[in-house]
Amino acid sequence: MLFVGYGRQFGRWYLGAEAEGETSQADWSFAKSKADARSSSLDKDDSYGLSLRGGYVVDNGSLLYLRAGRVETRFDSFYTVNDQLVAAGSRDDRQSGSRFGVGADLPAGERLFLRMEYVYTDYDAYPVAYGDDEGTTSERFAPEEGQFRLGLGWRLTANPSPLPRLPAVRGFYVGAHAGHGGVDSRLEGRHSESGEPAFSQPYAGDFAGLGGVYGVFAGYGRDFGRWYAGLEAEIDTADIDWMHRRDTNGSGGRDFSVQKKSDYGIALRLGYSLPNGTLLYGRAGPVRGRFNTTWAKGNNADANIDRSYKVDGMRYGLGAEIPLGAMAFARLDYTRTYYDSYRFTTAHGSPDDMQFENRESLFRMGLGLRF
Repeated sequence: MLFVGYGRQFGRWYLGAEAEGETSQADWSFAKSKADARSSSLDKDDSYGLSLRGGYVVDNGSLLYLRAGRVETRFDSFYTVNDQLVAAGSRDDRQSGSRFGVGADLPAGERLFLRMEYVYTDYDAYPVAYGDDEGTTSERFAPEEGQFRLGLGWRLTANPSPLPRLPAVRGFYVGAHAGHGGVDSRLEGRHSESGEPAFSQPYAGDFAGLGGVYGVFAGYGRDFGRWYAGLEAEIDTADIDWMHRRDTNGSGGRDFSVQKKSDYGIALRLGYSLPNGTLLYGRAGPVRGRFNTTWAKGNNADANIDRSYKVDGMRYGLGAEIPLGAMAFARLDYTRTYYDSYRFTTAHGSPDDMQFENRESLFRMGLGLRF
């Protein structure tokens, strides 16, 4: 990704405009081998956009900002009924979307700065036309996207170096955070259909959803010169989910969903303090998450799945803590969590055997106090 912009500072307040361009290899796909089932995919390619940025410069020179703008992104979209590939729908064109974000520019010199930001993009919905037994129809695509981005920037005009602000980063601390993120799930398994051998229908699909998260954290750390090491515990409540509903013609339809409810975990944090007191850190540690999972088919509701699974995982991440005073700090934190898979076999007369593997991306902003 490349970005270029212009901004002005009015006292502590900042206002600017920024253009950006990027390439991507993000994609998802959905496929089932049954003849009258649907298969679909979406590939994201290049993107460009323009945003306004407004923010506030804290004592150590770090800029905390919000952004809002529009983007144009090329998507390769595909949708078909498996036994009617000659009438498959395909589009390869640009779609518009609204982008909103939050982030920080962290001074690393008079001109050099580090950037951490999270953006959410809501693209305008568009149809993909395809053919089925009833003629030509269309499927509605409405992509949403959450991105965490790291960057390096160079200001053409040098800013005066702020006075070093080096509050101690040792001792106990507590804080609270809120944020946004996504759960992406890989489903693999085998379906059974009436009149066919059991588990004769291979199935695979990618599904994802976005939502909010909030929680608390507490920990202890020590500094060793500029270097830092510590341990942290966290508890989160979340409302991140996705749902698949079968609303097309044909037999054997299934409705299913995943909802992330909560998690708790511990992490080892290692970091380095910049000259202006901002702590950059990496983190890793185990977590346990709770996922509510549903699976429904046919008319026998008693055989459907509606269960809460507690699943272990490993969480990795990075972040920055920006001093706001002798004790207070602001935090920007991004994590990626890989959870163990779980599986079930339904009790229907024609049972399904499915495995769910969930992964999670979270961006959280927090406020903390050191003691």
